[in-house]
Amino acid sequence: AFRRARRGARVGGMSESKPKGPSNNQYLQQKGKMRQLVYTTRCVTATLLTVGVAFIATGAVALSFAAQVVQYKFMYFDAANQNTTCMDGSAQGGLCTVAITLSTTIPGPVYFYYSLDGFHQNHRRFVKDKDDNQLAGLFDAQAADQDPALGTSSSFNAHGSCTFQNSYVVTPPGGRKEGYTVYYYPCGLVARSVFNDTFTIKDAAGATVPWTSQGVAWRSNADQKYKSKDEAWLRQNCYRLGGQNFDMSGFGESLRGFQGTGDAVNSRYDCWQNVEDENFNVWMRAATGYSFWKLHKIINQDLQAGTYQLQIASNFPVGAFGGKKGFIISNATPFGGNRVSLGASYLVVGILCLLGALFFAGMAQIRQRGAKPEIRYPEAVVRMQPQRKRKTFCAGMLPESITLGHAHHDDDDAKRTIKTPAPPPGPKD
Repeated sequence: AFRRARRGARVGGMSESKPKGPSNNQYLQQKGKMRQLVYTTRCVTATLLTVGVAFIATGAVALSFAAQVVQYKFMYFDAANQNTTCMDGSAQGGLCTVAITLSTTIPGPVYFYYSLDGFHQNHRRFVKDKDDNQLAGLFDAQAADQDPALGTSSSFNAHGSCTFQNSYVVTPPGGRKEGYTVYYYPCGLVARSVFNDTFTIKDAAGATVPWTSQGVAWRSNADQKYKSKDEAWLRQNCYRLGGQNFDMSGFGESLRGFQGTGDAVNSRYDCWQNVEDENFNVWMRAATGYSFWKLHKIINQDLQAGTYQLQIASNFPVGAFGGKKGFIISNATPFGGNRVSLGASYLVVGILCLLGALFFAGMAQIRQRGAKPEIRYPEAVVRMQPQRKRKTFCAGMLPESITLGHAHHDDDDAKRTIKTPAPPPGPKD
């Protein structure tokens, strides 16, 4: 009994053990510093006033630039109009002439757009029907262990992402039954439906106005997304080259006269279009709606006031779906083309912000905001009762110098008080 008592005395004299409660870390206990923004009347009024002035200034500048834009529009085919200027597709040769009269000079550079109405280029099945690896030139013609015969799973690069307009079969002489597969390069419905109307503009003297296709496509597309195979590869692997019209294919003059190898056994691609052609790049960027413009040519000089003749080869058929075709001649400003709606939108938002600022400023004068209320609670005094001394089984047997744990408290501990906030008194019954 004496040994157990001494062991208890040693345990009572040891320092307090490590608490087993949760960590007191300020982040774990969510006691970090916090700031809450208080939107005062002065702050809100100043913000609305600043935004309003900035938007009104931007809208005024946008409208002033829009007034400098000279734009000429003309719809040369409308399936719903029997008296349309040009025929649809290649009917009657597809050639027509449109007289253009400009009352004012259009400052250069002048941009020539073609427009389509009713063509849903944003259709899901249409947009995804292309092969990005093929467009970027990331494919090979044929591996050494591949069988070029039709029907084999390893036949060249099948370009499976092109569901439509992927390939066709060439039956060589000699009675081969299965024939050979020739793949379109580029393949897919998006590429094969490229806009192919051609335009030539002449002034009153009959001289052709020079323009260019350089710069009509985005630099990211022209430099990275669309890469053609080199000329040596084309001369070796193209069964056909240039399509029906070499001038519209986009290939360089060094390939003029080369129409393909004609050997379907070793050359298995129909290279009908140069994927690096910038007009082709513009078409491949799908429009977001069924009515759209696409940049076609750039005239790097002023287009003087006067009469011009625009010769159109109408090759792109739109009558089957009731569409329309047209062209737009316009210059541009730092805000784009004729962006009257953009400037008007800025003005409307700016005016609404100014009205909001005036409203809050008036309300601040009419109804003064009171001071933040301060809540005070009465203090409650709690007196601690002294703890009673513990009784042990060996009372009277231990020496006076041995203390069992915290068996007693000083008088000061018994007299300490704790002040805690108490809730305010409730309403009287």
